[in-house]
Amino acid sequence: IGVFLVLGAANSVSVAQFDRRNEFRGMRLLGFTWRQIHRTVTAETVLTVTLAFGVAVLVVLWIAVLTALRSGAAALSLLPQLLPVASVAALGGVALLLSTVGTLGTVRGIRRGR
Repeated sequence: IGVFLVLGAANSVSVAQFDRRNEFRGMRLLGFTWRQIHRTVTAETVLTVTLAFGVAVLVVLWIAVLTALRSGAAALSLLPQLLPVASVAALGGVALLLSTVGTLGTVRGIRRGR
């Protein structure tokens, strides 16, 4: 669930970059370099994707705890063993990396297409 939410957020951010051509043009007129624009877009992407992933992880944990409580207190103690924390963190990191690369690719396409 978390990875799908992160990829959805990343897709929205990437597609939204095409609508920001005038904003990038204005930033260039104000003296921003393309490197500064890339850093700004990267920061926005990281914040958006991290927030989406964090909310998704909290929702999944909440559902897991509610399900475990319904099964009994003994099931609650098994949650740390059942939840794949390392693989979820790895998937979140890969999604963050791919979304950042995708967003920067979109900005690069806008830059080249002027």
